[in-house]
Amino acid sequence: MARAKRDDDDDDDFVPRVGRPRTPEQFGPPRPEPYQREPYARHLKVVLDALEIGYLGPDERMYLQRIMWRTDRLRDCYPDRFPARGEDSIVLTLRSITESTNGCEALVLPIIKAISSCTHEAWVNSGSWFEALDELPLLETLKVLRILGIEDQLERVVRQKLYEMLGPPVAAAPKKKPPTRTMARPPNVSPDTGAEVMELHKAAKRETQRRRKARMAA
Repeated sequence: MARAKRDDDDDDDFVPRVGRPRTPEQFGPPRPEPYQREPYARHLKVVLDALEIGYLGPDERMYLQRIMWRTDRLRDCYPDRFPARGEDSIVLTLRSITESTNGCEALVLPIIKAISSCTHEAWVNSGSWFEALDELPLLETLKVLRILGIEDQLERVVRQKLYEMLGPPVAAAPKKKPPTRTMARPPNVSPDTGAEVMELHKAAKRETQRRRKARMAA
């Protein structure tokens, strides 16, 4: 028997059996994010006062609070991989801008985002970090990109310029020392015989070194 056709009025009550469930309706004002709360705002104000930074826009403040909160969260979850504190991260970003030739006038959101994303440990500890930023006219670069309509490419431009001046942002891996070779006594050799073989080996090595020195002195 053919299935009866569903009336149009019943379609509004039909609940799909597959797919993502509907988001529950929220009542009242939206809850603030953790970084939007008062403790992070007070902490940021202490940092700005210590660096003698006056006015900073609300968007710039909120971005710095978010960086501070995210860095602290990573440090709490993975202290071995992310040892830096949130305060250290924003202090480095602010000092990189204000203590270079760009000055406090460059404390705008696109520049803060670009510099914050480029504070790699290898670049910061290279000894030429601030010298490289002195050669980067951040405000002029941002102005040109805005005229071209590609303001969102500022981070890419800054990263490429720093790459050209400071090299790749990867610390060189330390050279591994070759393992020391030792002669092990075979299990079927007695300790006395093994000790005698070792003495013969050392004597031969000393004789080789003596002959080498004699050839060099001749």
